Amino acid sequence: MKQSEMNKVNMNLRINAACKKIRHQFPGSAEGRLMYSIIALAISDAISSNGINSEQAKTFLLNEMPQAELCGVDSNWITNVLVKMNLLDNKTNLKYG
Repeated sequence: MKQSEMNKVNMNLRINAACKKIRHQFPGSAEGRLMYSIIALAISDAISSNGINSEQAKTFLLNEMPQAELCGVDSNWITNVLVKMNLLDNKTNLKYG
């Protein structure tokens, strides 16, 4: 397997791990699952190189996320999870995308 393929697999594993950790903080109700889905989609979009969607997702993840706050999940905690999973290099720059 090429190094670039290994990096992509490693990144996908980190994305999945971050999303799994974040998902457990949201309620199991239909509303909680919907709000979590918005956050998870933003993480996926931010990492992709999908032009404007990627930029909007990055902005969303680096600011207050009302969808998380409505469910009692701290936006800063989500950002910190992404930093710890090495998907963000600091509070202002996503590492990928």
